[in-house]
Amino acid sequence: MKPKAWPIGSIISIPRQGFALNCFGAELLLLPERALYWAKYQALILADLHLGKSDFFRSAGQAVPSGSSVADLSRIDSLLRVYAAQRLIILGDFLHNRIEIESHWIAQWLALRAAHPAVSAHVVLGNHDRALAETSEQAGTSTRRLVNPVPLDARLRHLQIEVSAELDLDGIRLSHEPDCDTDMVLPRATPPALAQFAGHLHPAMKLPGAGAIGSRFPVFWRRETDLIFPAFSCFTGSMLVPAPEAGADQRVYVCPPL
Repeated sequence: MKPKAWPIGSIISIPRQGFALNCFGAELLLLPERALYWAKYQALILADLHLGKSDFFRSAGQAVPSGSSVADLSRIDSLLRVYAAQRLIILGDFLHNRIEIESHWIAQWLALRAAHPAVSAHVVLGNHDRALAETSEQAGTSTRRLVNPVPLDARLRHLQIEVSAELDLDGIRLSHEPDCDTDMVLPRATPPALAQFAGHLHPAMKLPGAGAIGSRFPVFWRRETDLIFPAFSCFTGSMLVPAPEAGADQRVYVCPPL
């Protein structure tokens, strides 16, 4: 049986200057740096930052390079400057694990906040963000059932972020996990009431003839009712997006190598 393939024209490369997209009525600019800019709200939006991931692995004795979070925060700094954004919205997994006082990324995050004092920073809680919730009881609760806004742990208020379970902008729900079936890939049989921007899945594609064999390229994955963001962090795994069923209205927008 012939495997399913993406229809011609449904795989779009994001150029260096970005790709203008009308998505669920929102005028967006998809950026090759794995983020998007929403001019109406002067908002830079990204997902899956996973700050402190390399610190966490190194503390467990695993030989991984340091500095991935610093590089990611440097990219955010550049994007905030280029687009003069007034809002930074992170769709979950702001953190990778617990916060250690000696974590290298904290100083760089605070330097980023100091460099952009007029920019508000908003985190939509993800499954890795349990350390941000005010109590352990809240931290163990599904982010979909948390009240908005979520009280930030008092010990972390110096991070200068607002936290919520989700946001709603122009009838589009911004959350971490997409509304999917249990395999986290297939959309629900009953479409959600709101269109959705989400992260969590780290979507990617392998492209023939594009670099080394087996290279994966992060993608924005637009489906009928949602837009799934690529992982912003350069130190994450990825999920290969499956080709759609015949007649499905889906597109992928491919980010070039950083």
